[in-house]
Amino acid sequence: MPRSKRARLVPLTKTTKRATREHKSEYVQQVRDSIDNHEQLYLFSYENMRSSKFKDIRMHFRSVSGSDGMDMPSKILLGKNKLLQIALGRTPEDEYADNLRHVAKEITESVGLLFTSRPRSEVEEYFANFVEPDF
Repeated sequence: MPRSKRARLVPLTKTTKRATREHKSEYVQQVRDSIDNHEQLYLFSYENMRSSKFKDIRMHFRSVSGSDGMDMPSKILLGKNKLLQIALGRTPEDEYADNLRHVAKEITESVGLLFTSRPRSEVEEYFANFVEPDF
């Protein structure tokens, strides 16, 4: 009799699996590199974020600011809260830079980190004026 094809496990995806330990350590290093490369760190929360609205925010902060053009483009990171906390440091001994443990304590639920070298007034003005109508 021919072999049955029913018992065969067929993967439905063609993506490769990430090595979780390596991927997590790379993500932590990416957060720490962003801390080194940018002057300001903002913690923001979001509710029901749609990709089109979030894309507008990313595009606004991706452009290079400054007259000399030497500033790094801003970076927005979303991810696992525990990984973000580990990258910043949860205790005075673990923290990557001074007082980042206080930011790590605030990372709960739906939050993200905005790394930028733009002036504080410009960032706060953008988010104060950013209103998108919902339907």
